[in-house]
Parts: sequence; structure tokens; C-alpha cells
Amino acid sequence: MPRYSKEFKSRMVQRMMGPPAMDATALAAEVGISHSSLSDWLREARTLAGMTRSTTQTQDPSAPDAVPTTTPAGSTGARNPHDQLRILALAGSLTGDEMGAMLRREGVHAAEFDGWRGAVLEALRGRAPAPAHHAADRKRIQELERELARKEKALAEAAALLLLQKKVRSYLGDEDARTNDRSDR
Repeated sequence: MPRYSKEFKSRMVQRMMGPPAMDATALAAEVGISHSSLSDWLREARTLAGMTRSTTQTQDPSAPDAVPTTTPAGSTGARNPHDQLRILALAGSLTGDEMGAMLRREGVHAAEFDGWRGAVLEALRGRAPAPAHHAADRKRIQELERELARKEKALAEAAALLLLQKKVRSYLGDEDARTNDRSDR
């Protein structure tokens, strides 16, 4: 299975979220990557966008391919809508490298930025953004689905056993009646 860089994944997510937004099926056909991989990357980016981050910087922001994983020291972590809008407006006229530098300066992860942009575009289209499910929520949903399937299987087995038991009783009940008739003679 091929491994793709974070930058490549980020570009693909941007193409699916940003103007003009492209659906995963069309992008998959264009770049030759499976639709499910693209959808997973998009879902992951939306999940990352909803997370709040600590106030320590763990990477060197001057590194050319550094992707900040936290907000700068002294920042409040979660951004208020005014900061989000200000950063979106700043990025409107910037190119790839300039935008990357601005995002590092602001302490904003590219996936978080893409989530903000996607939410704004959805709001402008008149649709509320879909709620992002965290990994823990997805894991819990999967556990519950497995438990439900197990219980449905057990219920089907119990129903089959009851039906079998009913048939055996019916058959033996007929035998008992015939046996009783013979012993009366």
C-alpha cells in the first residue's frame, strides 16, 4: 500500500474542501487514488479541525516543511470566530509557500484551516457543516455495532432453537398420544 506525504494529503483535502470544491469520486479518477482513501483523509482533516490544541510549540516553525501541531506559546488554544475569519481573510491572497509561512506564524494547522474554510463555504451555501466525529466516538460506534450484530445473531439462534423445540414437542406429543392409545387396548 503506497504511503503519501502529509503535504500531498493536505493538497488533496484542500481540493475537496476549497473553492472550487471537488468531490472525492472525481478527484479519485483524476489522480488515481482510491475514493475511500480520499474520503478517509477528508474525514481525518475534519476531525483534526475540531480538536483544540495545547499552548506549547513542539516543532521548529522555521523548518520548511514543519507542520505546527500546537498553537504558539501565549495563545489561548481554541480560536474564536474573529481570529478564524481574520486568518481566512489573510490567506485569501497568499500562494502556497506564503500561506504555509502565515499558518506557521499564526500557529494554525493546515487541516484546521481547511476545516474553517469548509465551514465558511458550507455556511455561505446555506448548509450547516456536518458534525465531526472524534476517533473515540467512531471507536465506540464500531464497538456498539459489533455488540448489536452479536446479539442479533444470538437472538436468531435462540429463535431457531425455540422453533426446533416446538417441533420436537409437537412430534413427541403425537407419539405420546399414539402410545397412550395403544396401551389402552
